[in-house]
Amino acid sequence: MCLHITIETPELDHKLNESFDIEIGSNQRLKILMQTILAQVQNFELRKLVQKEKMYIYIEGKEPVARKSKSLAEMGVKDGDNLIVTTEMKLPFDEISDDEEPFATDGNGGLMFPP
Repeated sequence: MCLHITIETPELDHKLNESFDIEIGSNQRLKILMQTILAQVQNFELRKLVQKEKMYIYIEGKEPVARKSKSLAEMGVKDGDNLIVTTEMKLPFDEISDDEEPFATDGNGGLMFPP
């Protein structure tokens, strides 16, 4: 499947942002996705940042998915999807009440690259 990847670094005023397309099998795991993305990153500084920082992956226009998923297909990634790779954790705020904990403790804020 073909995926469009956008890497965002909000804390760096977007100067390192990159976008590109990758080809990857739907049965691949997150670790292979990370390696494929790293191989495409042109800016050396951005590549180092992606390797050492916690990075989250979001499917553009969809709710964040749990990291418990085993393959890209199980995560709901489909051919032609736009994936956002960012250092910023984005939580869905639709269903959080005032008395609930605002942060998910089981990793449901998105897919996280291992540091």
